[in-house]
Amino acid sequence: MKSKYSLFVILPLILSTLLFTQQAEVTNVVAAQRTDGSGIVDISFDLTEDALFTIFNIYVEVSFDAGNTFTPAQQISGDIASVEYGSNHSIEWNLRSEFGAIFNDDTIVRVFATGNVIINVNELNTEFVPVPAGEFTFGEGDTLLSIDYDFEIMKYEVTNAQYVEFLVEALETEYVWFEGNDFTQVLGYYSGNEYVQSGIYHFFRVRYEISWNGTTFIVEEGFGNHPIREVSFFGAVAFAEYYGLSLPTEQEWEKAARGDTGWDYPWGNSIDGSQANYISSGDPWDYDPIDHGTTPIGFYNGQNFDGFQTVDSPSVFGAYDMAGNLGEYTENWVDEHTLVTRGGSFAEHPDSLRSWYLHIINGGGEPIVGFRCIKRL
Repeated sequence: MKSKYSLFVILPLILSTLLFTQQAEVTNVVAAQRTDGSGIVDISFDLTEDALFTIFNIYVEVSFDAGNTFTPAQQISGDIASVEYGSNHSIEWNLRSEFGAIFNDDTIVRVFATGNVIINVNELNTEFVPVPAGEFTFGEGDTLLSIDYDFEIMKYEVTNAQYVEFLVEALETEYVWFEGNDFTQVLGYYSGNEYVQSGIYHFFRVRYEISWNGTTFIVEEGFGNHPIREVSFFGAVAFAEYYGLSLPTEQEWEKAARGDTGWDYPWGNSIDGSQANYISSGDPWDYDPIDHGTTPIGFYNGQNFDGFQTVDSPSVFGAYDMAGNLGEYTENWVDEHTLVTRGGSFAEHPDSLRSWYLHIINGGGEPIVGFRCIKRL
């Protein structure tokens, strides 16, 4: 993501039009605070054509201390997501509602344009399994629902190696960035949904199997094929969109997990430690359940690993680890604070791994949550 911005100062109760400096993609920025007492600021701007990027996300940050610290503006609407280059774009910003009438000579606002690069999905080294349109059982009561389109879902959860490859490329193009000098916190822009406003969000926490050596991201030896964790919902969406993919809805996820079988688990109605990674399941990584609680992707495929015999345990459509290892994000939010994950994790009891079991968490990133992506056909 390429990030350029314009700076401007908002003075107390400005009623006239303001002109701002031009930088890179953001040009001809004009803002005016309405005179009706609402405190709303109307911003217009142009985006110049870029050799690498054709669509942009727009966001705003404000400083009340002469630029020492900046805070993302959340209450913005208009031309802020997937904006093409051109003129006469507009944003409506409810400054008074969000920050109050506290503007002074030290108030500075930054307007950013971040260019999105969509990578051909074939460049992501992974496998997908097909899920045909049709009926499936949903929820504890096995309600019969239907999806009227085919889709493909990743055969395995996104791995440490895959996410690090994404981070390296994304950092180079400023699709993501560090939080100041804190090299453990990776940030980025999210375009918003019906519950969450657009803005800058935490994407990833650098810990466990992933580290930063001052130059690039490093995966701990032997853990490249373990699923990535400590990724927030927003960081998972960023990965998916970078490769032209999506997170599944909980309906798509459950259909991919058990189809119309009505089974409790992707393979049937019972579970033991040879089929999935859950708390005290006895897998070879159970010795260190905090720092290294995950098993490699696809581990439960019938292999014998140093005397530990697994049972081949894919879903009805051939996807692995849809029960246990890590819980998985879906697109479904419950409210502005919580969302739905499915599948259960290495830190949970077997009952929590049932395909219909609903997990409600915040989207900020957890050591027991990962994700996989889908392609809607």
